[in-house]
Amino acid sequence: MRMRRLIVAAVFSLGLGLFATSQDAQAVHKNYDNTLTCGNCHTMHNSQGSTATGDGNASLGGSAGGSLILLRGAVSSRAEIHNFCLQCHASNGAQAGSTFNPGGHTAPKVYIDGKLGAGNSAVAGTLDSFAVIGAGGDFSREISGNSSGWTTGTTVAQGYGHSLGALTVTPPGGDASISAFSCTNCHDPHGAYDASTATVNKYRNLRISATGASSNSGVTLNSGIKSHVGDRSGPNPARFTPLGTQGTVAATNRTWPLYDNDAALTGTPASDVSRSNTYPVAAADGSGTDGISKWCAQCHDNWHENIVTANKDSNGSDWHRHPVDNKLLDATPQSGASVTIIDTANYGAQIATYKALPIADINGTASGVAYLPTGQEANSKVFCLSCHFAHGGPYYDLLRWDYLASVGPAGSQSGNSIASTVGCQLCHNR
Repeated sequence: MRMRRLIVAAVFSLGLGLFATSQDAQAVHKNYDNTLTCGNCHTMHNSQGSTATGDGNASLGGSAGGSLILLRGAVSSRAEIHNFCLQCHASNGAQAGSTFNPGGHTAPKVYIDGKLGAGNSAVAGTLDSFAVIGAGGDFSREISGNSSGWTTGTTVAQGYGHSLGALTVTPPGGDASISAFSCTNCHDPHGAYDASTATVNKYRNLRISATGASSNSGVTLNSGIKSHVGDRSGPNPARFTPLGTQGTVAATNRTWPLYDNDAALTGTPASDVSRSNTYPVAAADGSGTDGISKWCAQCHDNWHENIVTANKDSNGSDWHRHPVDNKLLDATPQSGASVTIIDTANYGAQIATYKALPIADINGTASGVAYLPTGQEANSKVFCLSCHFAHGGPYYDLLRWDYLASVGPAGSQSGNSIASTVGCQLCHNR
């Protein structure tokens, strides 16, 4: 009997003691079936058969020691929590290929080793399209490591991604210092998928109030904000693997992409809605505060015009900063200097290539697709994720496109060229 207990202990010790591999019949986070499997992540006594499961030190047994907030992984501070989360959410995590029900999912990946932030791109460091990288991006250019631990890389000052593990930092555009930054500053690991729980955000387990956010904290996201794959209401709830031009992606590299390339996007919302993320803002006039931009502004508040109104002039036609929660085209189609504000001549062709920058649609009027449908400029908004990845990516400043010359370590620019098929010129054709 004791030998049997020791075997069980050894299984729990694998991968920093994260999960027992036999737990594939139960949900990990509170999500699809509104239940939790607490023991997958937490241990009450940090021992199994007199062997420590959390920190790799068998001598601790059932006595002193343990891990922060009873986690099974060796986590000694909140700045290290990503080393626990990435055991499932990194391609080289100890549990990268483990499957969890319902649907037999493997955890979506936010770190794909060796790809320099470009997800499942055919060329490391080069983004083929938004169908080969997670909708939130890929941390692999900002941090490096494996199941023994992921650490901040040498490129942190160049801003390839949110700097996991950073201590005492003030977010760009923010005014409040965060003592320690990691995954759980933005995400609630327990999550929710219960329509009756109006006070809990459902989208990607985002918190209502980001930990360390300033006085702008507290955003309940529009319930229409969703992923087209990995979401129970989607057409393929058991699959979140981009197929098609990239071929079948291994379970350890699976992401929730911005666009699913299982079939070509046509630019017709009615047929594309099942293969595109949705980022709506509920208010019909576009003034809603339940969108992703307002969520990001909890920490990056100085970049949101509805929080810092000095970012725009009195009529909103001449800007001091790029708007982040503004209609692409409203009653004023030209700036105060009589310059056309929006010109999407280059945008439409990029939909079929999965390179169209995402938009937030107003009250679902853009038919639930992440891209800008033809003629829907007045019903669509530019928002933070139009230009940036949430986690990280292959380019400076978390941008969704590359400049034709590199941007400096501090984000400084010196007249760098931008091709007509990417970035600014998709919406501001010049």
